[in-house]
Amino acid sequence: MTKRAWPRAVEWAMPVFIFVAALAPRLPGLDGFVTTDEPFNLRQSAAVVDAVLRGDFGATYWHFYPGLTIAWLSGLGVLFQWLWSGAAEPFAQFIQRNVVELLIAARLPHGILGALYAVAVYRFARRLLGGRVALVGALLIAWDPFMLAHTRVTHGDSPVAVFMGLGLLAFLAHLCDPATREHIIRGDLAFSAICGGLAALSKSPGHFIVPFIILLGIGEAGMWYARANRPLFGRRLIQLFVWCAVAGAVFVILWPALWVNPLGTLRRMFEETFDKMEAGHLVFFMGQPTLDPGPWFYPYVIAFRLTPVVWLGLSLAGIALVLVKLSGTRWIHHRGGSIDIWTVGLTGLFVLTILLLAELSPKKQDRYLLVVFPLLDLLAAWGIVRLGEWVANLGTSRLPRFTLGSIFGVWTVLIALHAYPVVTYYPYYLAYFNPLMGGLPRAVETTLVGWGEGMEQVAAYLNMQPGAETAYVAAVPVQTLLPYFRGRGENFYTNDVALRADWVVLYVSQVQRLAPSPEIVRYFRAQRPEHIVELFGVPYAWVYRGPKLITDTPPVGLHVVSNPSGQKMPLQLVGYRIEKQDSSVAVTLGWYAPATVPLDYTVSVRLIGADGRWLAQHDSWPAGGLLPTHQLRPGDYVRDVHVLELGEEGPVHSIQVVVYDAVRNVPLDAPIDLSSTLLD
Repeated sequence: MTKRAWPRAVEWAMPVFIFVAALAPRLPGLDGFVTTDEPFNLRQSAAVVDAVLRGDFGATYWHFYPGLTIAWLSGLGVLFQWLWSGAAEPFAQFIQRNVVELLIAARLPHGILGALYAVAVYRFARRLLGGRVALVGALLIAWDPFMLAHTRVTHGDSPVAVFMGLGLLAFLAHLCDPATREHIIRGDLAFSAICGGLAALSKSPGHFIVPFIILLGIGEAGMWYARANRPLFGRRLIQLFVWCAVAGAVFVILWPALWVNPLGTLRRMFEETFDKMEAGHLVFFMGQPTLDPGPWFYPYVIAFRLTPVVWLGLSLAGIALVLVKLSGTRWIHHRGGSIDIWTVGLTGLFVLTILLLAELSPKKQDRYLLVVFPLLDLLAAWGIVRLGEWVANLGTSRLPRFTLGSIFGVWTVLIALHAYPVVTYYPYYLAYFNPLMGGLPRAVETTLVGWGEGMEQVAAYLNMQPGAETAYVAAVPVQTLLPYFRGRGENFYTNDVALRADWVVLYVSQVQRLAPSPEIVRYFRAQRPEHIVELFGVPYAWVYRGPKLITDTPPVGLHVVSNPSGQKMPLQLVGYRIEKQDSSVAVTLGWYAPATVPLDYTVSVRLIGADGRWLAQHDSWPAGGLLPTHQLRPGDYVRDVHVLELGEEGPVHSIQVVVYDAVRNVPLDAPIDLSSTLLD
């Protein structure tokens, strides 16, 4: 190969290398486990495509996100699978198959998009920051554990991150290209606008790209106006108008619901968006479950999700900026230091602005700011490369031992260290946290962990148990368990679900948030689990046998009560057992709910002496205080145990049971007297 042909070959080969390097870790094990939102996202995405095929364009509104990029990526992936497999059933029926059967087809487009993102960043960064920064940055993005994790699932976080990032970089490339001063529209501007429209179609944070680009464009046009270049000032404003027009056209063309009801669709989207933002999101931060973790949440979790190499690169970027200030920009990118500093500054401004806006919302999750991670990777690459180049240039005159070749070796080692979690954390990249901050063990103590990974291992254990096909499991999130489980299950969103289940699974994020109530979580945590699923030495799921305190048949082993005192209460006593122990009396009651119970009623059990005095009393919700009675379903039977300590006041003559509304302190009926049965 001639010297002239070699650079051109490298120019074409490098994007291919980056694409393969980025795609390789995004392909294996795509059906390994399901994350919390994926069953819903997958089916709804396919339903959007099905609605388009049927001509029901209004049905393409499925989420306030609005989530159309998720729908097109995953939905078209499933459609291709349906066509490729030659399935006999209609597409609407095909998408109701087990989620695991559709998972690879739905996830693969997201993985390809993530790999293409690394390539596109390389192409733009090469023009803005030089080839070395572009290559290092692209590889840091390709192997970023957090970005990798989210480009392997069906969700809106990775598409919005991709399209926002590309929209920004393409617009910066447009502003830096001298040819744009002579043309109203060129490729970079059109590509940026298309990405802006796609970002707005992806998820609510994607809308931010529009005002940022507008303000950036107006600011840049103002600079030309200040230089008395009126023609270029006007041309910049026209280009900005074109950008908005193209982005708006993409937004409308790819969302069929806007074709039939534009105003109603937009109004519904904005109303639901603000309702969700104001509602908050229960998270776990610094050892406490909370709806609003405060201003330090995002700085902490972002730092925790970055790798040590990116930490180092960002630190070096800060040092490089100081050196630029002190020594000028002559050692910066060969096309001119101003391009480097301008690109780095605006990219940093974009990151900080998103962070500040995210702080205003009470609804916080680390993945909501996924867009900043690849941009931070790129800034880290700039710091690593620029400072390395400065050291190498300095070495030619003052430090002979330092050469550019040795600097290349350092860069290679850093990239390898950054990529190390790609191998060691497969396939649970969501479980990676910066080891310099304590890694996964520290993360469990300070921030929310777990999005469904490991639940497939729980299912594998339960499938080996006798009667798995008929077993009923309470778990959160159960939708990550059921695709792999042979039995049935229900989300453990209320205490009663666990009290009626054959098996109960506590998941790490549920334990952190003490959901659905601290009492029920502590009840199970006080028991010995039958099985524990660990990831990287950290418990993620605890499997217990259900206590079966709620059944659809009367509790066994109780003395049957035949409607004493003509009970008309929503909660009816159907049986009891009294066991006298050394210093206590255990009263087991059986309750029946003939219909929905409207309120939470308290059960009071009282030991009464011969003289009518109360010797002991125990008041609680049924099932040991774990069951708010409004959670009962018609036809439920409940086993309810009350243990009362005996004093020295005298023998027990009778036992009374009272059901009352504790809020108003009003009994529902006359006391139920069990005294006549004590001699039975």
